[in-house]
Amino acid sequence: NLRQRQHAHELQRGITRLMVEGGAKIARAFVEADLIDEAWLFESPRTIGGQGIAALDGLPLTRLSASPFLPIRASEMLGEDHLLITRRAF
Repeated sequence: NLRQRQHAHELQRGITRLMVEGGAKIARAFVEADLIDEAWLFESPRTIGGQGIAALDGLPLTRLSASPFLPIRASEMLGEDHLLITRRAF
């Protein structure tokens, strides 16, 4: 499977951690390929733009926040924003 091959390739190169920061399309691609081990989700009551910005390019955030494979490890209010940290249980 793609995830196992990618993981083996990264270990061969000495890569044990990789931070991916990008837009909604990159985030969606990593979620759909099951390449997320940890996610930090910031939710705000403020809307950006007229309709807001879809964080996962149309996928619901529950793909991360309610996934049985990525249980919630931490939840914290930062002012009016909410930080939710999910991490894969190995």
